[in-house]
Amino acid sequence: METLSYQKTFLDMNISQEDSHRSLSVPPRAKTTMMRHEDLEKHRADYATSLLARAAETFSWPVTQTETLGSHGHPEICGNPCIRFFYGNCQKGVNCQFCHLEHDTTKKKLDKTQRLCFESLSEAQTLSMLLNHMEMRCRKQNLTAQMSLVLACMRRRLKALPKHAHVTPEMVAILSTIFKKLTLGRLLDLIRSSRNVSNAFKAELLAVAARAVGRPIPAAGEATSENSL
Repeated sequence: METLSYQKTFLDMNISQEDSHRSLSVPPRAKTTMMRHEDLEKHRADYATSLLARAAETFSWPVTQTETLGSHGHPEICGNPCIRFFYGNCQKGVNCQFCHLEHDTTKKKLDKTQRLCFESLSEAQTLSMLLNHMEMRCRKQNLTAQMSLVLACMRRRLKALPKHAHVTPEMVAILSTIFKKLTLGRLLDLIRSSRNVSNAFKAELLAVAARAVGRPIPAAGEATSENSL
């Protein structure tokens, strides 16, 4: 005898011993109680991590690599890796705004908790936190002189903004965990993607960053992460 139990938006079938020969796509759960939200989020995160680990085992860059406009500043300040080049169909060649050189680490991303914290920051809080981590990253990679105008541009913008409340220690701890792992290019990407940072300032800062690494200044909407790994 088979019974059905309701699990959020899914129906789970409870199978008796007599029907144990029935083919199943996944093993039946030992319990039919609903999973807590926190446990569900952890389960999803663990599954995504293991999926990335399995994919990384067979991941390899094409043998033939060419330096493109997006490769300038590789690997710290270059553009995002070009997914079209990886699959062999990038038609832009050396003019591609994305990087065609090998990246030995996967692109780090904010998880859901980190993303929600980041999106709650004001423009001043966003720039203040990222400036601190960009300065530390520049010192670590010996890029302070090369990126001096980028850092100066951020300091000038911060002085022009109204005085802001300090980020809470809890949020600092959550965001610093991921910020410490990001390259300068990824930290700049966070400014580009932030909805709370002025579009005019974004354009100015990215133009200064492009000059710092010898890349053409990207046009509006160009060199986004849509074509990146």
